[in-house]
Amino acid sequence: MRAVHIRAGRYGQEAARCIVVLSIFCLLLSISATSSHADRRVALVIGNGGYQHASPLKNPTNDATDLGVALKKLGFEVSVGLDLDRARMHETLQGFARQINGAELALFFYAGHALQVSGTNYLLPADARLQTEGDIEFETISLNVVLRHMERQALNSLILLDACRNNPFAERLRSSSRSITVGQGLADAAGKGIDILIGFSTNPGAVADDGQGRNSPYAAALLRHIERPGEEVISTLRRVRNDVYAATAGRQAPWDHTSLRHAVFFIPPRRKASAAPLRPRVVSYRQSWPDGRFTLGSFKRIDSERWSELVQTSNERRATTFDFRQLSNSPTAIVLHDPERTTGPIWVQIDLQQKRIFWSDDAQRTWKYLYDVTAVD
Repeated sequence: MRAVHIRAGRYGQEAARCIVVLSIFCLLLSISATSSHADRRVALVIGNGGYQHASPLKNPTNDATDLGVALKKLGFEVSVGLDLDRARMHETLQGFARQINGAELALFFYAGHALQVSGTNYLLPADARLQTEGDIEFETISLNVVLRHMERQALNSLILLDACRNNPFAERLRSSSRSITVGQGLADAAGKGIDILIGFSTNPGAVADDGQGRNSPYAAALLRHIERPGEEVISTLRRVRNDVYAATAGRQAPWDHTSLRHAVFFIPPRRKASAAPLRPRVVSYRQSWPDGRFTLGSFKRIDSERWSELVQTSNERRATTFDFRQLSNSPTAIVLHDPERTTGPIWVQIDLQQKRIFWSDDAQRTWKYLYDVTAVD
């Protein structure tokens, strides 16, 4: 009986060791997954060239295919869409909007036809007809929709548009309506948020070359330079600008607008090992108002002490950004403070259990309910 008892004890000890090893393995796996999720880089690449109701473009599908392959090599989660009609384009963009919530970097590349109408830019699906002014709303995708989701949901965003080609749809619309202004190329799309860069294959209001080779001049230059390790995106795009300007004998000069506050890389420099990142990184919210307006927005963690808030009142198409300092942080709540707001100091409590956001304008922190939390990452 004693021998049996000793053997059972050994089995128990071995089982205990297995449980400990398994627990450590699961913990390390969890930390690794958390870190990789926090550092996620997500890209959507669309190339529309096979237009059904206009002359096809030869390069966009090649540009999107080649860039998709390059971005996968750089560690991006990549979705590629080729010759998408409006239904598929809408579905693809909707999936992208879900995927980028909390991503460290979101990248959207579009090659194909696009046009500016009364100062707003529209991307054209492969089945667009655009015979009358009314077709714009039903047959195109507004770039503003893409901008709003990326500004609100990703920590940093890049939008690259190789879509300033000579556009037959623009001529068709000019002749069909006098109530709208159809400009050449694309309009300046600066956006109203922060942590975003928008790049055009040429300057606003100008037309870009489609190119004679497999890729457009812009895509070819981008593919040449994005694999430079440790180089900031802004520097890479400067190289792209110089290459395109030289390749087109000065006819085309890529242009970009940026409100990036931190260094962004296609290939980040090597970093020293550090503790797991603080979470959450992004808190999105929504609020409906009695007069029918609704507000969409998000809080985004900048570092261990600072947060920014991007507020977008969707019905009014405007965005405002505020800066906060973190006062406290726990698994259930985060308290933030903005002492510089023009309307006076404000305190904000993000309650992760109740999924609500509260605010106070007094130092005693008398909390008042403000928003419903819609997503936490």
